[in-house]
Amino acid sequence: MPIIWELAEYEFGEDECTEERTRFNLEKLEEQRHLLRTAIAGMASGDLTQAINVAMRIRVLVHEAGSSEPLLKSVKSNYLDLTILDRVVEPPEDVVPGVSAVTFYCPVSAVVASDGTISLKTDLGSTDYRPSTLGAWWNNACMILAELGPFA
Repeated sequence: MPIIWELAEYEFGEDECTEERTRFNLEKLEEQRHLLRTAIAGMASGDLTQAINVAMRIRVLVHEAGSSEPLLKSVKSNYLDLTILDRVVEPPEDVVPGVSAVTFYCPVSAVVASDGTISLKTDLGSTDYRPSTLGAWWNNACMILAELGPFA
């Protein structure tokens, strides 16, 4: 009998399959954490193109659409309830009637040096941050367009 049929006929015990899947997901989670740390370090050293890698890693970890399940959900079903530090969001300023404004919110603190160099401000102990949930952060509006409202 071909090997493929032998594998197809083999029945995994539920615990065995779950353990194997959990181990696999935890290995993938550690890979993503490593890639995220590396990209953040690159951004912190001034390579802002690493922001794309940060965004990709966060998407793999958190984004859910259709049949696409986020990696964090495969490890922890209530992953959106995880506690994180989030920036305190300042409400957009009111504008004069007849004037339109676009408010862009970036949840990352940055410092612009006198030579124009941009670097990350990584002091998470400051009062700029507060405990929040991953779900609240993920659903924060990042852009508010006058008359159209917020976009996440």
